[in-house]
Amino acid sequence: MRSLAELETSGFMQFALNAFIGFMNEDKMGTMIQRFILTSLDSLRMPLDPNRLALLGEVRRQLEGLPDRPELAEQAAGWLQSMGERYDVGGMALKFLENLRDKPLETVREENFAERTAIPFILELLQKARSEEAFMDRTEAFIQSQLAELIEAHHHKIGHLIRENVNKFDNETLIALLEDKIGKDLQWIRVNGAVCGFLIGIVLAGVKLLGS
Repeated sequence: MRSLAELETSGFMQFALNAFIGFMNEDKMGTMIQRFILTSLDSLRMPLDPNRLALLGEVRRQLEGLPDRPELAEQAAGWLQSMGERYDVGGMALKFLENLRDKPLETVREENFAERTAIPFILELLQKARSEEAFMDRTEAFIQSQLAELIEAHHHKIGHLIRENVNKFDNETLIALLEDKIGKDLQWIRVNGAVCGFLIGIVLAGVKLLGS
């Protein structure tokens, strides 16, 4: 506005300029400039806008010329170094990561989190999974394939692990463990053996009597 007032004109131009200055003020001028900027920025979204094409062309030209201007890389490196010295970037990143970690922990530690959030979410997920048979079939096939691959890759370790654990037991402990886990089965084996032996003995005795 001061620049317009300092313009030296005469005649009709001076009259028009004075009328414009009298009509226009800082607020109106700011509004006009703001609308002009917003309209220009909005037009840049149009794929075929001339200003957009010109801007993209200039950006592309500058990027293609970067290999021929090593001083720009040095300036960028210096700028990054100065930013690192001016601001504690490591501390800022650490604080951001700590906040990112603490937020879920605070949520989990809230009272009634399991009843209010976790359990309903898991139940909804299970209900959705059960309603989709194809999803259940894919999940079951995936789990089975992964277990088969895991067992196939580590089956020798399983036998070695069992052997190591069994070798840690003394005879009394091992006998007590077997009696506790398979004692009933062993007892039935003994009973079946006794019954079968008795019946076989009767048959053999009968055959012997018939032969004599």
